Amino acid sequence: MDLHFFKWMPRANAAQTKKDITLLVFLHGMGGTGQIWRPIAAVLEEEFLCIAPDQRGHGQSRPVPTDSANQFHASDYASDIAPLIQKLVDEHAPSSFYIIGHSMGVRSGLATASSILNARKDSTSGIRSELRKIFKGFISVDIGLQSKWG
Repeated sequence: MDLHFFKWMPRANAAQTKKDITLLVFLHGMGGTGQIWRPIAAVLEEEFLCIAPDQRGHGQSRPVPTDSANQFHASDYASDIAPLIQKLVDEHAPSSFYIIGHSMGVRSGLATASSILNARKDSTSGIRSELRKIFKGFISVDIGLQSKWG
């Protein structure tokens, strides 16, 4: 499933932006959207490439396709998020990336991290094993994120 996502990044020229940038992937909780991370991204966007997808069934990533066994299990969320990370890494060539999750985003983030760390060279998921080399960690956020977006 293709996910809608918000992207905030340094306003510098493209060559400078791609040089040693770190990608931060923010995952929202149940009933939220990627936009809930905007206040935090606003502080970080001059130094980091910040991405916040609307996870499946949320925000602009609805509806969930009904033509297959699409569910709302952590592995289903991971099957959406990991390819998005791969696409963004291919596009922006960050030197490293972190996954940051809140509430439900912790669950889907850990499943995503697991799928990246267990990716094989011959994977049919579209996730290349090289991705794990630049994956630096997972951050669990346990605060009440509040904004006008969720």
